[in-house]
Amino acid sequence: MKLVNKRTSDAVDNFEKILDFQVELLKVLANRTRLKIIYLLNDSDELAVSDLRKTLGITKANLSQQIAILRNAGIVRTRSEGRNVFVSIEFRDLLSACKLVRDVIREKMLKQAEPFLEGER
Repeated sequence: MKLVNKRTSDAVDNFEKILDFQVELLKVLANRTRLKIIYLLNDSDELAVSDLRKTLGITKANLSQQIAILRNAGIVRTRSEGRNVFVSIEFRDLLSACKLVRDVIREKMLKQAEPFLEGER
């Protein structure tokens, strides 16, 4: 019985650690600029930081800060080539997760709109 309790305890501890990682990842993603960066990276293998800055219309300092947060969370990676820095997404599956969240939001919005749409039928 003690072995079962030890396994159960280890499983709970591991689950708690995973939850902690998930919370930290979601905190990083809960930022409009960082989500925009992720979506822009969805369209290409990598982007130059200078191109990201022009597209987003933010300061170099702000973009550097946002990229550093994403990099420290393991979401993106960077590489330097001469004076240029390029950013790429580390886990493409993260884009699928973001799409899933958007799909849930879209479904929720449609359900909320149903009473208004019924009157037009």
